[in-house]
Amino acid sequence: MMTRIVKWLLHTNLFLGLGLGAVTAAAILLLRLPFNPVLPFISFSGCMMIYSLNRLSDRQEDRISLPERYDFIHYHGGFMVYTSVVFFGFSLLLSYRMGAWILAVALMPQTMGVLYSWFRLKRFFLLKNLAVVLALTSTLLIVIAAEWPVQPAWMLLFGIVSLSFFINVVISDIKDVSGDAAAGIQTLPLRLGVRRTRAICTGLLCIAAVLSVPLILHDHIFLALVPYLAYIGYYTRTAPAEGIPWWYYGMFVDGEFLILLAFTLLLR
Repeated sequence: MMTRIVKWLLHTNLFLGLGLGAVTAAAILLLRLPFNPVLPFISFSGCMMIYSLNRLSDRQEDRISLPERYDFIHYHGGFMVYTSVVFFGFSLLLSYRMGAWILAVALMPQTMGVLYSWFRLKRFFLLKNLAVVLALTSTLLIVIAAEWPVQPAWMLLFGIVSLSFFINVVISDIKDVSGDAAAGIQTLPLRLGVRRTRAICTGLLCIAAVLSVPLILHDHIFLALVPYLAYIGYYTRTAPAEGIPWWYYGMFVDGEFLILLAFTLLLR
């Protein structure tokens, strides 16, 4: 029963949506800003919308790499899109009421999603990864847009989380190597191999760790970044390319976002 519930959370993108909402919530708490629950909801809704559309456009690759998810989308994809449209429409209404900048950031993931999925931007080397990362960074940009002007600590945190997003997206490509190869999509693991991909991601993680030092010296709450980056480091070195447990990438790798929020709450 528990396995069915977890798979449902993963296939419907609810787990990922909650995770990206958690990033926004963690950013608000880390920067010690007044907590506005509308901002995590906007991030959650945008994620649900972009990934519901992406699941439909990626059916060819998923049929090879993730047949169980392919079957789920085949039967329930329409309902997922309908539900995500309702959530996203409500979040746009809230964004509009909060101001033009908030609305612009709320629309950013969908703009990148259309370029990625329907205009086949994902077929170009690295543009696939950059498009997804740009969409995901809206989870922090929306906090910056709501609390302008920008402080130096905000930009350091933005840089750290942006690097972690890139690592997450690249490492997640390891599981899709066979499907991406069949679909003609060039990714870092496919072009450079898994070993070199891990090395690149480890280097980026070291940069993120260096950027976290002045933040930790500035405020002890940023110690939450230590277990967060350590968690990313662990899966960067161990993420499997074969014999992959069904929960590994969707729950364990993407679970990094909830780890960030959990330790932020502990140190608050």
